[in-house]
Amino acid sequence: MTKNTKTRLLMLCFSLMFIFATGCITDSDNELEDDTIFPRGNSVAGSPLEDTFTGDVWVEMLVTDNTFNAPSYNVIFSEDARTNWHSHPGGQLLFITSGEGYYQEEGEPARSLKAGDIVEIPPDVVHWHGATADSTFEHVGVTTNPQAGPVEWFGEVTDEQYNNLVIETEENSEEDNMVENNEQGRYDPGDLTFELSENVILEEVRFKNKFGAEVAGHLYVPIDINRYEKYPAIIVGTPYGGVKEQGAGLYAQELAQRGFVAMAFDESYNGDSGGEPRHISSPDLFVEDFSAAVDFIGTRDFVDREKIGVIGICGSGGFAITAAQVDPRIKAVATASMYDISSMFRNGFGYSLTNEQRAASLAQMAEQRWVDFENGSPLVPEGFPREPATSIPEGMDPVTSEFFEYYAMERGFHPNAGASFTATSGMSFMNFPLMNYIETISPRPILFIMGENAHSRYYTEEAYEKAAEPKELVIIPGARHIDLYDGGDNDYIPFDKLESFFKENLN
Repeated sequence: MTKNTKTRLLMLCFSLMFIFATGCITDSDNELEDDTIFPRGNSVAGSPLEDTFTGDVWVEMLVTDNTFNAPSYNVIFSEDARTNWHSHPGGQLLFITSGEGYYQEEGEPARSLKAGDIVEIPPDVVHWHGATADSTFEHVGVTTNPQAGPVEWFGEVTDEQYNNLVIETEENSEEDNMVENNEQGRYDPGDLTFELSENVILEEVRFKNKFGAEVAGHLYVPIDINRYEKYPAIIVGTPYGGVKEQGAGLYAQELAQRGFVAMAFDESYNGDSGGEPRHISSPDLFVEDFSAAVDFIGTRDFVDREKIGVIGICGSGGFAITAAQVDPRIKAVATASMYDISSMFRNGFGYSLTNEQRAASLAQMAEQRWVDFENGSPLVPEGFPREPATSIPEGMDPVTSEFFEYYAMERGFHPNAGASFTATSGMSFMNFPLMNYIETISPRPILFIMGENAHSRYYTEEAYEKAAEPKELVIIPGARHIDLYDGGDNDYIPFDKLESFFKENLN
């Protein structure tokens, strides 16, 4: 068969698809006024194209003759109607003729469109386009290089994605990047404490845990991902008080560049996640968030749900291990600079809390509960400064000054991070110890990573001793606790070790 013959057959199939899709259904004459430039065509409702759009859409084939090798069609979208995510192997051109709409490529801000705009869509770029919420939208589409293959359709653009669009602006100022009408000061995915790599696609995702709280995540996938294949996945928890835009996102991005699907998430009631009142901290909540993340990532079409691992940084190390104790879907666990938050509250740092001090602390929190109840909201003590500091305050103890260096200074500052938790949060940690059954994770492996000079290293050493084989302890020479958040000044994070650990054990 000659190349020209193949092209003509493909063009014929393409034309027949549109003729069938638009010709075998009933026209919806009363939906839109007949004031369009081209014929309105037929509604996709009830047609083979119905599942590839959201809302009311009309399609009219304009050019089907394969002589021109450029199938052309007019598409009209009603208010908030849109295509699913899709890509064209040979590319596509859009000529906007009326109304207002959006065009968005995967992992990028949406672009506002109006009559006279032209959109050049490169081959294989995953994207969607459609109307704004208060305007109809019409464009002529031209499929370029149709011999490259038919359109590839992916999932729908959800109402949540559509209603929370970040619109591209000419000036990428800090104010422009902030999501409008946001009571909790949430920021768009561009507001990271590290540089976003060109080798990954970043997707903003949301899902609910079993308590009904919405968990916000950043999903990182390799730039060359084939969504028809299955990939191993890694879930990364934040340091205690941190957010996904900081160290957890850095871990997820790096692992995505190494072939994994990876997700960093904010703990429920904190960061960009939902839940009221804000800044609650509780072991059952934060452990559940890991399992909820497994629920979400394991139901992605391109993830192998039998190959899911987790990483816990700082406090989330204890939460990750505790989740793995009861969730066998987690096949491998790694921790970095792990903290046992239950032990910290109940015993004090370095087991410094006496029984009398513990009793006094519990009495104070118990009294505070009455105050919170009468006030209608919990007390949240002041945390780190809400603007980046230029120096560490004099007289600050070494542990606090280390956290100050990361959370309150340019190194790791993020406006959603570093706030303290509600004043009564410690009660639940004192009552519910973490990692009590760490030995039951075996035969699934655990990798413990700690800095040689980390003030927290005894938490890791104790957990390592209690864990059953297979287990491994990696000590990073010269590294402090926070140096495993972002790599510090010497690239302390052992990404090669993490890659080999998960590739070996997620099989």
